[in-house]
Amino acid sequence: MDEYLSGRRLYGDDFSADQISAWYVDEVEGYASLGSADSSQYRYVYHALNWYHAFRFKGLPECTKVLGFGSAYGDELLPILGSTNELTIIDPSDAFYSEKVHGVSCRYIKPVPSGLLPLRIASLMC
Repeated sequence: MDEYLSGRRLYGDDFSADQISAWYVDEVEGYASLGSADSSQYRYVYHALNWYHAFRFKGLPECTKVLGFGSAYGDELLPILGSTNELTIIDPSDAFYSEKVHGVSCRYIKPVPSGLLPLRIASLMC
């Protein structure tokens, strides 16, 4: 484990295809099963960290499309959702699915163990 904690190796980067598949199955509802699936009890608490580490460095873009990875209910995207009319969230769980996220049309896509996503990069550009 010291190799991973030191930064010399990336944990999971040496997983076999079977290990990746097993990890994927474990993670599909991993976050939701920690209590996040109940939207009435869910509270996103990282806005200040997101602002400090990302949003404060550059003005928010005038963008028409936003992509979130593992974004659950999309709360971390709230600071930029006012600048978008289309949101795509990559998330394995069914617990967070909604046609609209904070008033913005949303498409959820489930990741697959291979890591390939059915997206065209050009279609995500501002």
